[in-house]
Amino acid sequence: MNRKIRSRPYMILLAVLSIQTVYAVDPLPFAHATPTSQGISPHALMQLTEEVDGYIRDEKIVGAELLVIKNRKAVLHKGFGWRNRDKDIPMGINTIFNIRSMTKPITGTTLQMLIEDNKLCIDDPVAKHLWSFDNEKSRAITVKHLLTHRSGLGWLTGTSQASLQMIANSCGELGPHEFLPGTSFRYSNGGSDIMGAIIEETARMPLDAFMNERIFQPLGMKETFGLHRGTDPRLERCASRYRNQSGPLECVWKPSDGAQFKFMRGSQGLGSTPMDYARFLALWLDKGMAGNKRLLSAKTVSRSLTPVSLADLTTGFPHTKVYYGYQWMLYRKRQESVPSAWGHGGSDGTFAWVWPHKDLMVLYFSQCTNTITGSLLEQAIDRLLIHPENNETKAPEKLQPYIGFYWSSEANMYRAIVSRDAELVIEVPGSTLATLRATSNPDRWVSAEQTNLEFKFARNEEGNVVALIPPAYTKIAPQMRFDVDPNLPSVDQLVAQHLQAHGTNSTGTLGVYRLAGTMDLKAQKMSVTNRLVSDGQGRSREEIKLGETVLQTVVCNGDRVKILDSTGTCSTPTGIEQEQTILARCAVVIGDWREFYQRLQLIRRVQVKGKDTYYCTGHST
Repeated sequence: MNRKIRSRPYMILLAVLSIQTVYAVDPLPFAHATPTSQGISPHALMQLTEEVDGYIRDEKIVGAELLVIKNRKAVLHKGFGWRNRDKDIPMGINTIFNIRSMTKPITGTTLQMLIEDNKLCIDDPVAKHLWSFDNEKSRAITVKHLLTHRSGLGWLTGTSQASLQMIANSCGELGPHEFLPGTSFRYSNGGSDIMGAIIEETARMPLDAFMNERIFQPLGMKETFGLHRGTDPRLERCASRYRNQSGPLECVWKPSDGAQFKFMRGSQGLGSTPMDYARFLALWLDKGMAGNKRLLSAKTVSRSLTPVSLADLTTGFPHTKVYYGYQWMLYRKRQESVPSAWGHGGSDGTFAWVWPHKDLMVLYFSQCTNTITGSLLEQAIDRLLIHPENNETKAPEKLQPYIGFYWSSEANMYRAIVSRDAELVIEVPGSTLATLRATSNPDRWVSAEQTNLEFKFARNEEGNVVALIPPAYTKIAPQMRFDVDPNLPSVDQLVAQHLQAHGTNSTGTLGVYRLAGTMDLKAQKMSVTNRLVSDGQGRSREEIKLGETVLQTVVCNGDRVKILDSTGTCSTPTGIEQEQTILARCAVVIGDWREFYQRLQLIRRVQVKGKDTYYCTGHST
């Protein structure tokens, strides 16, 4: 794609007048952070959001919410499409979704809590707790068989039943009809429902009430509840559900319809938000610890995340097989000895994945049945977040002679010739990014957008490219190619001096802070002021004034940006404009660049008014 990009103009405030702590706040469970500060490419996240945008555009789904958490920091949290398309209600973040089978891991967790409480044993016959299993056909089924989908009971939806106990009675009387207990694997709603019946019988309380007491309250999961409770006010914030059949997506439930289930089941029945469910995932990531309180033993966590059976389940992760542990799906690639990821999905289009070795969680919640977007997104996640190194491509051989840095003595600035998407691109820092097109002369190139702009390359006697010759109308002298001096200071050394000079080396420890600066424009008899309030966790509000006129107000919340200009017009930049807006903020310019740029490189040192001045290039991808 050909494009010419101009960065948003901004003023670098040379005088930092004050850095002041406003108040202290307790950190959120997954506070917002810039992707680069957590080692994630902003460009990769941008491509991930474009992937989900495509599902909406192609009408594969109506709406979705995507949450990416790296190192327990939310680096992406965004809503897409509609929560209720018929009423034109957009999908905001923290929408409540019917998570269907993502209820199963929570049911499995509560059952294993009862095992740890010595209220039952993992090898107990189910008949010990439910009388309907005390017969010749069902007596061999154990609690462990239910936890691992090896009971032989099969799918068993139980939709015609009126309670968990009625499902248990029906299953117990029918018995295992697919295989002998413990001899094979078959994903079973009925087995998880029977677990729910055992929990209710043992805990002497409704299943969702026990979940609330032992999991939701300790973890702060305030938006997770049983969708059978038709009078719960949280139902109003649930996403309408749609069915994807042969025709257009059809709405099958909306909040005004009331309860979504007749009763709470062990296999399904919960509503939750991506952020709430991430709290539950973190419990397992932390081996059963919730802060300084243990809710589940490390032994139980390890056992549950160990493969028991190869599951007959599909995945979009390449070269990966799905195994099943104790109510968790486990993802193992061919070359791996142990699974590298785990998680679960729900049939209404909700998914959660965890990569423990990367401290990475991705949650994708939609509200459409019969959708393949989960598998499609798995492919994108693997390509963009798990194995981004596979996307790195070497510049085509024909472009390599031109790639490098070129110095303009007149402008006292460098130009960079780089390769992007197998095309030659010229970078003018703070100004232009333009694609060049080859001509019949291998050393003559023209701008892809303005073909009258001609760039030439000069070679020495050995045939090596040594200079870039700008378009003739600029009357700029040839810009000589140069190599980066290996004796330059390190990036860490330069950033440390930069932070100290601006007084911003302590902002990361202040919590919420206010930063203010003024620059006097003596010739114009005016001043530019900048006022910034930030929580230090990716949320900020920055106001730029010229005299008494507010030129621009920029509000950022992680990767979400709103801009209010002097006319009162509010805009939401996207794509590259969004990235440039984030990087042009004063907090970035005078802050720790390492938090915002994935790659930093010092490329040149020059003398300006007798002082060393350094040129540093930063890449956010």
